[in-house]
Amino acid sequence: MDKEQGIRIIRDIFENPFDYEKYSGFSNNLLKHIEATPTTIQAGSRIPDAFKSHIRLMKRVGKYKDPQGNTIDILAVWLKKGTSLERARTMQRNYIARYLDGSRGGNQKNAALTAFISPDENDWRFSFIKMEYELGQTTSGKLKGVEKFTAAKRYSFIVGSNESSHTAQSQLLDILCKDADPSLAEIENAFSIERVTKEFFRQYHELFGNLKKSLEDIAAKDEKIRENFAAQGVIIDDFAKKTLGQIVFLYFLQKKGWFGVERDAKWGTGHKNFLRRLFSGEIKKYGNFFNDILEPLFYEALSKKRDDDFYQLFNCKIPFLNGGLFDPINDYDWVHTDIIIPNEIFSNSEKTKEEDKGTGILDVFDRYNFTVKEDEPLEKDVAVDPEMLGKVFENLLESKERKSKGSFYTPREIVHYMCQESLINYLDNELSGAVHREDLELLVRKGEAIIENEYAVLARENKINTGLQKGTKIKTKIPQSVRENAKALDNALEKIRVCDPAVGSGAFLVGMMNEIVKARRALAPVFEKISAGQRVQERVELVYKLKRHAIQNCLYGVDIDPGAVEIAKLRLWLSLVVDEEEYKTIQPLPNLNYKIMQGNSLLEEYEGVKLFDERMIEPVQNIEDKKNQLLKQLNNFESELKQLSAGGLTSIKSASKKNLYSKCNEVRKAIEKIQNSGEDFNLDISFDGINQARKKAEQLRALHKEFFEAYQRDDKKRLKEQIENIEWDLIEATLKEQNKTKELDKLKKLRKENIKPYFLWKLNFEEVFREKGGFDIVIANPPYVRADSPSIKLQRECIKKCKRYETLWEKWDLYVAFIERGFQILRKNAVLEFIIPDAYMTSKYAEKSHKYFLENAKINRINFCSELKIFEAAVRNILIEYEKEINPNHIPLRIKHIDEWNNFIFLRSKRQSEMGKNTFKLDSENKTIGDLSNTLTWSEICYVSKGMVLNADEKQYKAEFQKIDLISEAKDKIHSKPYIEAKWTQKYAIEKIKYLEWGTDRVPKRISRPTFP
Repeated sequence: MDKEQGIRIIRDIFENPFDYEKYSGFSNNLLKHIEATPTTIQAGSRIPDAFKSHIRLMKRVGKYKDPQGNTIDILAVWLKKGTSLERARTMQRNYIARYLDGSRGGNQKNAALTAFISPDENDWRFSFIKMEYELGQTTSGKLKGVEKFTAAKRYSFIVGSNESSHTAQSQLLDILCKDADPSLAEIENAFSIERVTKEFFRQYHELFGNLKKSLEDIAAKDEKIRENFAAQGVIIDDFAKKTLGQIVFLYFLQKKGWFGVERDAKWGTGHKNFLRRLFSGEIKKYGNFFNDILEPLFYEALSKKRDDDFYQLFNCKIPFLNGGLFDPINDYDWVHTDIIIPNEIFSNSEKTKEEDKGTGILDVFDRYNFTVKEDEPLEKDVAVDPEMLGKVFENLLESKERKSKGSFYTPREIVHYMCQESLINYLDNELSGAVHREDLELLVRKGEAIIENEYAVLARENKINTGLQKGTKIKTKIPQSVRENAKALDNALEKIRVCDPAVGSGAFLVGMMNEIVKARRALAPVFEKISAGQRVQERVELVYKLKRHAIQNCLYGVDIDPGAVEIAKLRLWLSLVVDEEEYKTIQPLPNLNYKIMQGNSLLEEYEGVKLFDERMIEPVQNIEDKKNQLLKQLNNFESELKQLSAGGLTSIKSASKKNLYSKCNEVRKAIEKIQNSGEDFNLDISFDGINQARKKAEQLRALHKEFFEAYQRDDKKRLKEQIENIEWDLIEATLKEQNKTKELDKLKKLRKENIKPYFLWKLNFEEVFREKGGFDIVIANPPYVRADSPSIKLQRECIKKCKRYETLWEKWDLYVAFIERGFQILRKNAVLEFIIPDAYMTSKYAEKSHKYFLENAKINRINFCSELKIFEAAVRNILIEYEKEINPNHIPLRIKHIDEWNNFIFLRSKRQSEMGKNTFKLDSENKTIGDLSNTLTWSEICYVSKGMVLNADEKQYKAEFQKIDLISEAKDKIHSKPYIEAKWTQKYAIEKIKYLEWGTDRVPKRISRPTFP
């Protein structure tokens, strides 16, 4: 088959509603030799009870056996009316997995190609579902594949009359056009998301560059725009990023049919290509697309509340979205400035190098499928999802900027693992062992997979209770200890407080939200009493309610980059929108300004000056009570020590005594801190004393809550001003008490800017510290930046001056400070979960950090991942989990990952007080190298040295230039030496070569180490 014919076949089936005959023909063309067995496999009573409320019918088109003997069934599944393709993804995957595993009769299959069709929609899903079996024995002793619990994985193309087939063409065309029978591996590769991801990144970056250049040209020619941007502090880079983000957001939402809805029609009936219709002039004639169409759409239609949601300019309903995404950046004057971005930036007829028509923003986005559902380890759409926005954010940072910020995007499987592990430990601590650890692991890791089963059990119990049925073979899979403590578990999940102090694009907050919601959904059937008729709608509403509650009450984040903050908020909004199914009234998005905030997590000072004393909002009595409690605690520990010393000292008693000594020292430090702080700061605060300060704090708390739900722009502006005025009053009072009038004047100027080089934890997140004393989980991928890097020289000095950190030593990396800061903002017995460079294991600068946490924390777990390439950058990593509790007898879990994430071994471990610094190192016993007496050292054979160090020599030319200043993509007179880095080399090839400046005044003379002159 030639390429053109293949493209026609793909378009014919994938750009139209589902057609069984076309699907059967396409399957034959794709797989070449299938055994046609058109059969109705399951319908009516033959459908398992757990799936009857969702599945109407399943047909098998045929069977296929690949050259390696793997069996693949080609299936079509018709869903029942009211079952959403988007919402019921887990159910769909579990249904096919149950069919493939052969547990209900029939043979096991390796995989299935399945069409999922909903009667309510013109779109459908074409899915590849693959099983993973491990070898086991039957009762007769025969070997047989046994399914790993929940191990089925699904990859899907979103297709149909509202979708483009561009992605399906690029992925499936090779197999379709080849004459050879495809292997299972080739089919799986055709459903790979990685190729889509890389292509989308590249094109998005080009779109951003074109839009940015266009805006720069406009501002250069238009004085009015220049003046307004300067007055409002608008940076063109940020303007371009936000504009692209707004358009992307609308591409996600238009798939829900929310735009272009007729006045009396229901939400969901609008045009799913609304933006393209706007550009074509079908809805409203215009001169300039951005000035006449997009700005009114963004800043009037989407950001202002109207009683009937009808927008006169476009003669249709447009939902009010709120949230701040559609507020003008820095309140620039969009009404009185004419920003005439050429229409060609949005759509044109130019050909791409792949021969696609159009290089504009809408042209590129139209070629992709968009899904608002974020991918999970077992469920992936071959489409653009919100998770990609995080990678896009990283991609838009220039290489130099990315390195200076130390930002690396965390892969989703690592995010899932870290979120689940920290949540399991949180629940274990909250319930004090009332639920077995393995049962908690099942709830968190597998809870989503058993939800359908639990609702089937519930339905059967209702029938038995009403006399409609005598008994049931379906049994609950929720462990007894979870059932008995379901309410306590749900309360713990409801009240959890999670923070990412380096939030980036929000991957961990979205991940934590999903894990919290999945666990609460799994618990819901235990105490759910609604009738069968109500159940589906109740469950739909439950997901939205749980997500909104988590976003409003459980999740907090801080980042120094305002762009990252906006992306994090965008992803949380999108995750909420996917579960918004109220078609009478669409709920406005919540305001997240005081949940995800811009600031420097490491500093609460400005130029070394303390900005806020948290005791201003804490009663003096509370401070005195704390001191008395600590003195009582110290007295109890000292009494226990005397009793231990009275008898003979066994090894157990010795360890207990050491533990008590540590606890005594911890309590003494806390008492000393309270006493010293009382001397440093006069508690008779100037503006009406502490009571007035506390009233302001309570008012601030109420305003934050009100702001979260505020909808009207004027109300939001008023509330924001009130909040900022109260914060400023408290800061000003602190500075006046210290007689820091000069610093106060500087801060008044800084107040007008949008970027704060500090963050006041106990003021901005006051409710967390008031209610709990700190966060339950602090989770992050902190910046990796050497602290002697020129980009953070000033920040390093401020961090050292503030004297808040005990673990910084020598040439410490920024992530070391983040670990300690994360630990500081935890409450007692809470969990810190970080991914950091593996340099932490052996670097001298990390030794103080090792010692501090061995003495002051439980080292719950360390994952050694040095053999894995987690990030595209050269950095290798470890994962750490620390608990805020002193227990020298605790035995850390130490895991070494080999080759790939799921291939690991458990390393030897013992009490952390005995292991000491070796806790952080790979076992020497795992690296046996034998007798070295008759061997030569490397230095006797060859010259041993590290490679070039290309930054300026630190002694004579410090910070004069960096490595990136010396390297060029192209060879020229100055950049004459070919240059490669280890990360660019593969087993048998070099991926790329760049060129190094050489023979100039500064190179090699002024570089730090010209190892090979």
